[in-house]
Amino acid sequence: MTINPTKDNVLIETIPTPKNTTLIMLEPKQADTDNMSYRVLACGPEVKTVKVGDKVLAPPLGGYVLKEDKNKETVKRIFSESFILAVVT
Repeated sequence: MTINPTKDNVLIETIPTPKNTTLIMLEPKQADTDNMSYRVLACGPEVKTVKVGDKVLAPPLGGYVLKEDKNKETVKRIFSESFILAVVT
C-alpha cells in the first residue's frame, strides 16, 4: 500500500530509541513514556520545511495513526506540517 499525503500533510514513522541511549527532551507530562522522534516517509505538495528522510520531533499524541502490523515496533502517523516541532540535524 502506498500512501501519498495531500496538501501540507506529512507521513512520519517513529524511530525506536535504543534502551542504552540517553535522550534529553522537554515534553508534556502525560506523554513522558512516548517517543517524539520520527522519520519523514512522504510529504504533500505544499510542504516546505521538511523533506523525505529528515528526522523530526513531533508530539507523541495527535495526528492520524495508521494501524499496521501489531508486531512492528514503529508507528506511522499523518501530521499537518505545522505540528512538526523541529528538524533534528
